[in-house]
Amino acid sequence: MTDIPKSGILIFLEERDGRLSNISYEISGGAYRLSKMAGCIVTGVLLGQQVSGAVKAAEKLNLNKLIVAQDEIFKDYDSYTYADVMKSIIIDMKPELVLFGSTSTSPGICTKIAALTEKAFISDCIDIRYDENKGFLFIRPNVSGSVHQSIIAETGGIASVRPGTFAEYDGQEIVPKVVELQRGKDYNCFVNDAVRLAKIIFEKKQNVDITKAKILVSGGRGMGSPEGFAQLRVLADLLDGEVACSRACIELGWADASMQVGQTGKTVHPELYIACGISGAIQHVTGMKDSDLIIAINKNPAAPIFDVADLGIVGNLENILPVLIKTLQEKKGEANAI
Repeated sequence: MTDIPKSGILIFLEERDGRLSNISYEISGGAYRLSKMAGCIVTGVLLGQQVSGAVKAAEKLNLNKLIVAQDEIFKDYDSYTYADVMKSIIIDMKPELVLFGSTSTSPGICTKIAALTEKAFISDCIDIRYDENKGFLFIRPNVSGSVHQSIIAETGGIASVRPGTFAEYDGQEIVPKVVELQRGKDYNCFVNDAVRLAKIIFEKKQNVDITKAKILVSGGRGMGSPEGFAQLRVLADLLDGEVACSRACIELGWADASMQVGQTGKTVHPELYIACGISGAIQHVTGMKDSDLIIAINKNPAAPIFDVADLGIVGNLENILPVLIKTLQEKKGEANAI
């Protein structure tokens, strides 16, 4: 391929409706920090049918180069097509590290690329570090979430990173050189006859991204019912925050899956995390333990959540939450009166 750099870090910039997804900004920030430690360059890849808007956004990221393939074949998502183009780029570039965001599309692409390039695929990473002697280290939870595994990929790793793992990088220090690829010249696409797209159904989702919230009020099984989340919403609004939850609440049908924090949910780093009725199982703690300030409210004084909390309140939520809400309302009323 023309003007494709050798080695370094390669990141897949996911675009939706011509815009970069939030996870693309996060992994570019993480890749830039890792590149400074490893002393290598960062190259972004952007594939889509119409990506002019996404290209403008990507040009503001700290990338050394930006590889763009704008083609009608990317109109509808097909993991075979994306994987085939990425395979060609990876074989030519031979990157030390390939980064994807952990999204609904990444498993299908990454597993195919790993098979085609004979590289290791480490899924759902919650951290990636660099060691001068060992290279890139991939940190991910095991199946139960009780242990974090540290993995070294000797052949070069392809990793998907959980949203909220990396922070976006503020300020541009590098202006990327844009390299446009042409089908037939720089890449060809695998035509998959076995699987065909029948229909695209768009899921109705809440617009709030809890990984961006500075304050989170999170509920667990101890809320007792879905009605209990109405109080959490009042409390969150008073604090200019958002509502989150544990996995138990999703399984009980009390909350939307986009609100889940933990191993099978999202990793968050808010300035304030209020855990209400959450026991503190390792699967949940994995996703919120790095919050700046953690306040836990639980009637069980032996609840594991108190092990990670900066401030613990032992008591019944039905007694504590109304008092807390009333106090904040009064304080807010006093402030508005001034």
